[in-house]
Amino acid sequence: LLTCILLFTILIASLYARDDLLKMKKQIIWMSIACLMVALSIFAALYAAFTPVGWWFVDGIQGRYFTPLLLPLVVLISFYIPLNIKISRKPMAFIATSVSLICLTVAVLYDYLALY
Repeated sequence: LLTCILLFTILIASLYARDDLLKMKKQIIWMSIACLMVALSIFAALYAAFTPVGWWFVDGIQGRYFTPLLLPLVVLISFYIPLNIKISRKPMAFIATSVSLICLTVAVLYDYLALY
């Protein structure tokens, strides 16, 4: 749930910075290629490590391996959403910072309670 909240906040922030993203088309293309290569590397590594010869699917794939790819994926998706958010910089920074701090606090408390 916390990851979803943070990703939604990043989506809002990247929609806010859409004008800056449109200036970075070359970097967006390279980020797309890098994400695709990382995903293919994960599949290849798990295919080589866990999949018996002759199986028609890759054994050992779990969604947690792709969690680090969610952040660039959200930024890439926001690049193609035809929506602009127009608010001033201070409220946007306050919203993003406060949501991040709240999620971090909840995650630390949950981790503390789970361990002790």
